[in-house]
Amino acid sequence: MKQKNTVFILCLLAVVSIFIFLRFYNIQQRFAFAWDQENISNEAYKILVNKKISLLGPRANNDLGFYLGPYFTFLITPFFALTHLHPNALILFVFINALLFIYLSIYVISSLFSRKIAILFLFIWGINISLINNDITAWWPVLIPNGILLFLLLTHKIYKEDKLLNSVYLGLLCGFFTNMHFQFSFVTLAAILVPLLKNSSLRRKITFMLLFTISFLVTLLPLLFFDLRHDFLNLNLFLNFFFGKSHSQLGGKFFALTPVVLNIVKSIFPTNNQIVLILCGLIISALPIYFVNNQKKSFERQLWLIVSFLYMVTIVGFMIYGKRPSEYYFLFLMPFIILSICKFAFTNIYTKVLLALFIVWNILGNSMVYFTNLTVPPYLNMQVKEKTILEIKKIVKNKSVNVGFDVPLGQDNGFRYLMKVHDLKESGNMKDPMIGVNVPPKKNDILIDANLGIRVPKELK
Repeated sequence: MKQKNTVFILCLLAVVSIFIFLRFYNIQQRFAFAWDQENISNEAYKILVNKKISLLGPRANNDLGFYLGPYFTFLITPFFALTHLHPNALILFVFINALLFIYLSIYVISSLFSRKIAILFLFIWGINISLINNDITAWWPVLIPNGILLFLLLTHKIYKEDKLLNSVYLGLLCGFFTNMHFQFSFVTLAAILVPLLKNSSLRRKITFMLLFTISFLVTLLPLLFFDLRHDFLNLNLFLNFFFGKSHSQLGGKFFALTPVVLNIVKSIFPTNNQIVLILCGLIISALPIYFVNNQKKSFERQLWLIVSFLYMVTIVGFMIYGKRPSEYYFLFLMPFIILSICKFAFTNIYTKVLLALFIVWNILGNSMVYFTNLTVPPYLNMQVKEKTILEIKKIVKNKSVNVGFDVPLGQDNGFRYLMKVHDLKESGNMKDPMIGVNVPPKKNDILIDANLGIRVPKELK
């Protein structure tokens, strides 16, 4: 037993080291500070500096959608307090979130399945390129995988314990993470099966569902308070999105999600061969049904029934949506997909051989991406943007100036917040000289990066 524990600890340390390294090596040059991150930073700034608390969070589907709750802002604000408003708070946040994911992966999956499945799950997750990029992106969906692990934990507790309080926890969990990103609403629909599959009386099931619904609705209170003050603006946006003019603009193409699904499969099985991707996608989809038919343990059988239902409502939901979704909309499915692969891998000696081939396939297929992901900074990252602002401040000193951006659409995001943090104020007077930030750099610019330069007017030279 002691030897097994030693092997487990050594394997865990190795997997965690790989997980952390692939995400946080050279993170200052890899961390993106774009529109979403600037928006999140500004919301925290409003709370800490302007003492204004918003009742709204992110907007679903850009300008066509409705607003979700403000919980992410509340969650991120303490990190900005710790860093004195510097956006390094976002890096600290994703690091803590990654540590929480490691802990939950080992604890939850070991409790529900086994330690070897937990180690394998964390390893496969750790080397997946798309998941690496998601895990170091400071925005709302980054929390979704942790929400899925907590959902698994609560589902297990409800199965084992006949406590109605667990239904309250489940409702709060689903409400909280649905307000992180609307994709979690599919998990909320699947959560309805949790009490229905439980071996209890009809009265108990109804009580469970009632408590679940009430606790879910409690998480919508900030949105209700906002609507009461603004003539139900957000409710009207919600209804219009699903039933009004906005809905009619969504498309109506039932199979618009097909290329997205293939891209998701490709992130797990790196290949450009469409036939192989379709075959692998079908296998992934069939695994939960296979487990239902071959699982002796009652809880695991119920769990894979829920996952099968979740797959179904997700596909049907996006077919009704009728518009090409983004790949990250399916992030909530990734823990179930990887967990099913890990579960299948330990079926027999043949599946273990397939597992070894799968891991080699992943590492070789992503080897060049690992290399570039670790050594090439992304375009206009936060470090470059901050270096730009500090250089401008050094040039300006105490003079009155304005700052202009000659950059591709959307690539000026992040600069304004860093100007605010470093107390670089614009005069607003058109007669004052204007410093230009240029992408790409122009002749005689001060080069900050190969892709960015600063133009200094004659008045400041």
